[in-house]
Amino acid sequence: MTFRGTILAFMFIIATAIPMTAESAWAASEAGIEQIEPETKCYVNGSNVRIQNGNSQILEVYNVTGVRILTFRIDSEDKTISLNLPKGIYILKVGKFVRKVSLR
Repeated sequence: MTFRGTILAFMFIIATAIPMTAESAWAASEAGIEQIEPETKCYVNGSNVRIQNGNSQILEVYNVTGVRILTFRIDSEDKTISLNLPKGIYILKVGKFVRKVSLR
């Protein structure tokens, strides 16, 4: 058996070993076309917070005891918000993104 024949035989064995229905073939092809959302980023400068890639989401600000103290709707891909809070440690949440920050 030649190298080419060996490769073809190996491919045949692999293809027949895994049963696949029409529905599972369709699901497999759609799984490869997954929508990837851009990563949300957060930058703090003094009491200003810059949120990137958080469009149409809500920024929630919590104190260290877990009490929500502020909420803002983010209406653009790059939004800077002045929090006007006392110096301290806060937790910012935008969608699934969560970060602990220090305001100075």
